[in-house]
Order: sequence, then structure tokens, then C-alpha cells
Amino acid sequence: MGFVNKRPPVSLKLQVKEYNLLLTILERNQLLDNELIVEDAKKLYGKLLKYSIPMTDDDSKTEYVHVGFYAEEAKNMVTQFLVFYDDEVVDRDYYTLLLEIRHKYLESKNASV
Repeated sequence: MGFVNKRPPVSLKLQVKEYNLLLTILERNQLLDNELIVEDAKKLYGKLLKYSIPMTDDDSKTEYVHVGFYAEEAKNMVTQFLVFYDDEVVDRDYYTLLLEIRHKYLESKNASV
């Protein structure tokens, strides 16, 4: 059987500034006390430096980076964002808002049946 090229299903086209921010977050999360977060940050950091593909748009000559994630890696990246911004003050309870909107949605769905 020949070589099988399996590409990650989650694909992102990042501006250079976004790519740098992504790696900065992962680098800073490597300094945390949470062993699982640190381990995932190190893996993602290494992967993004090794497998990301720098590209240039032919028309605009804009540089960008193509990044690919498998589902578990994408989940871990979201977790890294949430941990990084955990100290930020949330001024609204979005979970309560979600419950209200979901309740209204289900009521309207049931009313139309």
C-alpha cells in the first residue's frame, strides 16, 4: 500500500500577526502551574512551528500562514485560549443569556409543531 497523506480537517489561514499571537499565547501558557495545560501548550507550540506553512498571496503579495489541526488539537487550542484569558473580567453572565435564548427557541419550536 502506498503513502497516505492525511491532512488535518481543521484548516486556518492566519495573518502573520495572528500566527504570532497564537504562538505567544502557547509560549506564555507553558509557564503556568497546570501540568496538562503546559504539556498541551508545548505540543501545539512545537507542531505549529514545525508543520505550519508560510505562504504569500499571489495577487496581493500578502504573507500568511496555513495551519492545520486535528479535532483534538483544535479542542486543545480553544482550551489554551480560555486558560490564557481566564483572568479577564467577564462583565456578563453569558450562560444565563444562553439559557434564556435556548428556552425561547425551544418554546417557539414546540409552538409551531
